[in-house]
Amino acid sequence: MEYLELGDNHLNGKIPSELGKLNILRRLKLWDNQLNGTIPPELGNLTSLLNFNLTSNQLSGSIPLSFINLSSLYDFRFNGNSLCEPNTPEFLAWKATVTYWVGTGIVCDGLPIITNIEINQALGVQKDNEQNFVANKPAVIRLQLDQKVPVDRHTQKLEVVRDGSSIQTLYPNYNSSQSKILEFYCPMVSTVCGNWPPGEYTLSLIHISEPTRPY
Repeated sequence: MEYLELGDNHLNGKIPSELGKLNILRRLKLWDNQLNGTIPPELGNLTSLLNFNLTSNQLSGSIPLSFINLSSLYDFRFNGNSLCEPNTPEFLAWKATVTYWVGTGIVCDGLPIITNIEINQALGVQKDNEQNFVANKPAVIRLQLDQKVPVDRHTQKLEVVRDGSSIQTLYPNYNSSQSKILEFYCPMVSTVCGNWPPGEYTLSLIHISEPTRPY
């Protein structure tokens, strides 16, 4: 398949990472839909891509750094989203090679961006055999970031919001080294986090410039 044009098709949800396997794709148009979440870094494997249009969706996060591999791309449009552009020298050098660039004008501020969220509360061994998560035990929220960060309970916290109201503040599990994964344990007795009552949830990773001591 060389052409995939699905603009104005009322599509919603996330962009499938499997699209990155279409390595002979030359044109990908997903404009004017309701696609959300981040752009899968696997799309950086589309080295034959000439034209990529994401205009007018609900995408957020950073343009993946893997896009510097798209050496054939000459037309890239992603305005009408909340996407930001990395300001690394490698990315800026690649951007200069794209003839038609219509973006959001937002530059990433260097803070880590959440690329995936996992909520584990099931029997099994997770994360390189480091933890066992068992049903009826505290839920574990795992955030995957686009860059490694020091894990510090005094300067990082996770706000869990349901239906517009903050219902829980969580602090990261200790990790002695920098990591792309932050883990937060819901309290055992929590009825707002561990049991997940119905509602619309938002998870916000907050970086505190003035260190505070978690309770």
